[in-house]
Amino acid sequence: MTVFVGEREECPRASYCEAEHPPMAVLAVVCVSALIINVDNTILNVALPTLVKDLHATSSALQWIVDSYAWCSLGCCWLEVASLIGSAANASSSSD
Repeated sequence: MTVFVGEREECPRASYCEAEHPPMAVLAVVCVSALIINVDNTILNVALPTLVKDLHATSSALQWIVDSYAWCSLGCCWLEVASLIGSAANASSSSD
């Protein structure tokens, strides 16, 4: 539900307002996060031959390493997003 006050639109849930989070800023954060995760995965892929040589890893073990790293990176990103959304929701509910 949105409430109009004068010419400005007020949003009861401030954490989801476009005024609080402009779409281009959100897109920029998502793009930079994707870039960082891709660079990290590239670094891991460069290190794979060393892992095979030093740890005698099989191709199945290498796939587990790459998948685990990707899932952990994704999990950390989602935890950060959840933390930001939760703190914004707590801030808006405490101001009511």
